[in-house]
Formats: sequence, C-alpha cells, structure tokens
Amino acid sequence: ADIASGSGKFAGLTKKILPNPIYILLDISRSRLSMSDFDCIIQGNGQFLPFSNNSIDLLLCRQGVHYMNDINILLSEFKRVISKNGVIFLATEWWLDGDESLEEKEWVHNFFLLRDKPPQHMISRIGLVEHIESSSLEISARIEIREKKKMPVVDWVKYYNSDSNLSKKRKAILETNIPFFAKRGYPHIENGFVNYDSKWMFLVCKPKD
Repeated sequence: ADIASGSGKFAGLTKKILPNPIYILLDISRSRLSMSDFDCIIQGNGQFLPFSNNSIDLLLCRQGVHYMNDINILLSEFKRVISKNGVIFLATEWWLDGDESLEEKEWVHNFFLLRDKPPQHMISRIGLVEHIESSSLEISARIEIREKKKMPVVDWVKYYNSDSNLSKKRKAILETNIPFFAKRGYPHIENGFVNYDSKWMFLVCKPKD
C-alpha cells in the first residue's frame, strides 16, 4: 500500500523488485489518484487507514508524513495495519537540520509556498526519527542523500505551478528570500538558474517486537 500516493509513481518503482504484488494507492486528492494507472485506488486520509489489522506486507509513504495533522496517529496506524514481518518504507525530503526555531519555520513556510502548500509539521529529520523511535515502530535502516541541483527559473516556476498568478507570487517569494535561502544551501537565483540542495532521508521501519 502506498499512503499519500499521489498518482502512484513511488509505488511503481517496486514493480521491478516485487513479484506480482497487489497494489493499493491511498491519497486525499481525487485528482491525483485519477492520474494513476493502478487498478486499486482509495481516496482517504492516511491517519485513518481502511485496512484490517496486520494485513499489509509493504507500506510506502513518500513525502506524506509532513502533511498529516498528527504524526503519532499516523505511525500508530502504520503499526496497526503492517503484518508481523512487514516493512514500512518512508522517503522524505527534509528542510530543517535540527533547528526548529520560529525563524527557521518561517522561511520553510515561505519555501513551501513556492512548491505546494506548507506542511502540517515543519519537523527536522532528527525530530522525525525521534517520533518513530518513541512509537511502536523501530528503524532498521536509514540513508540520507544530498545532491546539488539547478534548474532554469522559468522551468522552476512552470514545474511547481502553471497558474500565472501563483507563479508570479512564487517567483517574488524566491527573489525576496535569496540571501536567507542561499545561506542555508536552499534555492537561490544565479545567472537565471535556481540552485538548490536536494536533501532526502530514507527510512526502513518495522514493528517493535
């Protein structure tokens, strides 16, 4: 099952390694689900999973944790539905490196206005790990990847939203926050390109014994 699946691109990656699995996509957005080519799709909230106890062997969640109202409820639901020998795979891009001050949260909020909507939880990767470790799950593997990327400003704006008004707003936010973003390695404009660090954390989790 892929939670906060969007169109199911993340779940699609597992097709190459899992033999004939039954895929279930769950997302709050009907429009995103309509873009999927998977047969079993459910519109729903990840905090209230419509699955029986211990019924899911592999649970995926990419970029979904931060959009939930209560991370602890989400993790509790993950524990409830995962099978005894099941695996939970979380992939999340992080924006705070341990400093969750009001100033840091404010600029992360502005950064998200460029892309989508501010997440419910502006949590650091350390904070997320602490939430998991204090839950009924345990982390069996953790990988962090940082990669420097660049994209033409025009393509950046088009990529995140095609609405011209929002695009202008996002470009304005980006330009007014250049010094703040640049100091932390986040998006800044140089010679017509947006330069940014892509920072991801991948976690493999399982139920505690």
